[in-house]
Amino acid sequence: MENEGKKEESTQNTSGGGSGKIIGIIAIVIILAIAGFVYEKHAKQNMAATSMAPQKKMSALPQSSGSAMTTALYKDGTYSAEGDYITHVGQKHIKVTITLKNDIITSADVINEADDRMSQHFQDSFISGYKPLVIGKDITKVHLGKVAMSSLTPNGFNAALQTIEQQAKS
Repeated sequence: MENEGKKEESTQNTSGGGSGKIIGIIAIVIILAIAGFVYEKHAKQNMAATSMAPQKKMSALPQSSGSAMTTALYKDGTYSAEGDYITHVGQKHIKVTITLKNDIITSADVINEADDRMSQHFQDSFISGYKPLVIGKDITKVHLGKVAMSSLTPNGFNAALQTIEQQAKS
């Protein structure tokens, strides 16, 4: 009889440990779910901050694939503008110069105007990688997101590009 009492006691201890494990697993699942929601919210905020595309310009004339009668929306020439953007250390800007021919960007230059080391690094990174995304492209279709590990500098480029579009309107 004494042995039966010990078996019963032993079973109670095991089941008590099992519920503790279950509670621990539930706590981990809750923590992971919260972390997932926080990560998703942060990712959506970053995406919204870097993907606010300017309105695309449309020609009033119908466009056919072989037509030589497409009308340029912008005057050919070279245009410059400064683009501002916000970082965690304040407002920054870059200088952008674009050359247009028939609404196509034929040349682009960006000058690093950062006043702190980190921003200089990210602007230099952007400058090293943006040209293939811009040269030879229709200005109305250019809107840059993250470029060469730089996620905020493209905002300055896009702002400058909007100003250049206004300058070059025909």
